[in-house]
Amino acid sequence: MLLVGAAALVLKRRRGRTGAPLAWLVAGLLLLFLADTWFAY
Repeated sequence: MLLVGAAALVLKRRRGRTGAPLAWLVAGLLLLFLADTWFAY
């Protein structure tokens, strides 16, 4: 689901829109990864 959202944002960005939503999505994925890593540790 997250990959589909990221792909949609990348395609919209190519049409000249800003990259702010993509940046928020990447930040969310990074935080999710860090939280899962911290939990596993």
